[in-house]
Amino acid sequence: MVSSDVDAIAEIIIVQEAACELEVWDADSDVLFETEKSPLTLAEYQYFKTIALKSAADFLALYKSIPDKNCSIKTARRTFYGQVPCTAEEMY
Repeated sequence: MVSSDVDAIAEIIIVQEAACELEVWDADSDVLFETEKSPLTLAEYQYFKTIALKSAADFLALYKSIPDKNCSIKTARRTFYGQVPCTAEEMY
């Protein structure tokens, strides 16, 4: 379960290492720790579902607040997945 104590001091412990050819901005797509592969309890599932639904609602509110959804201030970039979206319309 994720801790809600944001003021806690965390001790960093490396629990697993793996070689990866990804660029640093793509690396989160290639990381799945062994400890993250175990099944969720119903309570954990409901907790993470609540967080995911709130995140979706927040993202939709942000998207709706952007006046020109096709405007971009970012330079186009490609990853192994393809072109990175640069506008709100492309991201949504």
